[in-house]
Amino acid sequence: MEAWVYPYPQACALARERTAPRVAVRAVETHSKRRPVRRWMVYSSLPRSFPRQMRDCEIRRAVKDTLLARSLSDPDTLIVEELGLRHGAGRVDIAVINGEMHGYELKSDQDTLRRLPRQIRTYNLVFDRITLVVTPDHLAQATDIVPGWWDIVLAESCGEGEICFRAVQAGERNPEVSGLATVQLLWRNEALQLLDERGFAYGMRSKPRKIIYGRIIEIMDLPELQASVRRQLRSRKDWRSAE
Repeated sequence: MEAWVYPYPQACALARERTAPRVAVRAVETHSKRRPVRRWMVYSSLPRSFPRQMRDCEIRRAVKDTLLARSLSDPDTLIVEELGLRHGAGRVDIAVINGEMHGYELKSDQDTLRRLPRQIRTYNLVFDRITLVVTPDHLAQATDIVPGWWDIVLAESCGEGEICFRAVQAGERNPEVSGLATVQLLWRNEALQLLDERGFAYGMRSKPRKIIYGRIIEIMDLPELQASVRRQLRSRKDWRSAE
């Protein structure tokens, strides 16, 4: 009978891959220089095998190669990584912009879900659809946290260095999109261009950004605003520019 010591999540993941009663997980204490640390020991008569942790960069690459393969080849689709939202209130891992705005949030084995509730509140104000991609260790908790209209996709190891995806929760269109959060995706000059195209730019060029955004919301209904913002984002040339 062999035994190895792991942190609890890794011990449970290893135990799930084994067949009882040849595997057991028991609490033990190991000692660091400062204090005892609680760990879990996996006892097994089977050969040692540890599930490889999936990193963000690996999941991100697999998402683009599989889930977003068609979007990447579509000339009318823009894919932006780390898109800032609400002037710094949040940043989504991947945004897909075409006839709608679709946000993808990735949670790897190295991530926690601590920020997820705050991210949900921000993303719900902007995206028409949202997909959460999680690893097995996060699945149960994530399912309890995210709204029912989010898509949930499980990322699993399916071979040496390969990641496969499985749909867990089928999402719907977002019922909570905010006009203000949508127009805040635009830079000041882009917002002024929307007003200028509609003949409402007079007297607005010297106004602060907040006033410009408010005026846009007054003259445009939400579907028209969303379509105009998507068009502006797809035509944006230099994403590194700052106002």
